[in-house]
Amino acid sequence: MLATRILTAAVLIPLVLAAMFLLPPMGWGAVTLALIAVASTEWADLAGYRGPTWWMFLTGTLLIGGNLLAFAAGRIRRRMAARHRARRLRRRDAVLAAPRAAVARDPLETRVSRCRWRWPAGSC
Repeated sequence: MLATRILTAAVLIPLVLAAMFLLPPMGWGAVTLALIAVASTEWADLAGYRGPTWWMFLTGTLLIGGNLLAFAAGRIRRRMAARHRARRLRRRDAVLAAPRAAVARDPLETRVSRCRWRWPAGSC
């Protein structure tokens, strides 16, 4: 009995660590959801559920877990899109800011642009 547990741990520990560190977040979520589904069947057996109740418990667990996984996938996708958009804007701003920084500005032009919207006109 002890040898079986040690062998199981020796096989599962590297697999879980590999899945945790090598799979993308959604892959790790899917593996975790599969393990939770197996655990929910064990729990349903321990609770004494039989027939349709057992299936409802398993289905409810999978539906809730799947919805959480889908919600997380949407958040990750949005976050990655926002990072990509920010990176693209930084690149564009760096390209556009380089020529502007080289141009010397006229102090009078800056003063006029600050006073352009004052009321009454010409009060600067």
